[in-house]
Amino acid sequence: MAIQHSHLPFLDACARHGLIGSPTWARGSTSADLFWARYDVEYVDFDLNEDATVQVGLTAPLPQELRHGAATVLEAGTLEHIFDLGSALRTADEMIRPGGAFVALVPVSWWNHGFVNLNPRLLAGFAAANG
Repeated sequence: MAIQHSHLPFLDACARHGLIGSPTWARGSTSADLFWARYDVEYVDFDLNEDATVQVGLTAPLPQELRHGAATVLEAGTLEHIFDLGSALRTADEMIRPGGAFVALVPVSWWNHGFVNLNPRLLAGFAAANG
């Protein structure tokens, strides 16, 4: 999912609260130029497609050299396309360095898109479980 103009106020608020850090690792294709220009952070996209900077399955364990390397993990519209949400969230947790942030842009109610619909309590529970 590409970042939409409607996402920018949310992302700007995240930046004001110190939740957009460098490097930002995005799960799903999005615009690196936006992050460089707007938030002045290093940006790396992770996905299975050939356009991704790092090609990796988002439910597979991360290689050791990638663990805990991100200040921010931006979930840019991949969770609703993954059946194994537990593995996908564990992988996200492996990406984030201590004190880092997880920022999610995912549908949280019925939208004719993806395989699953997410309840906001899932993301709140993920945040609580990971401090």
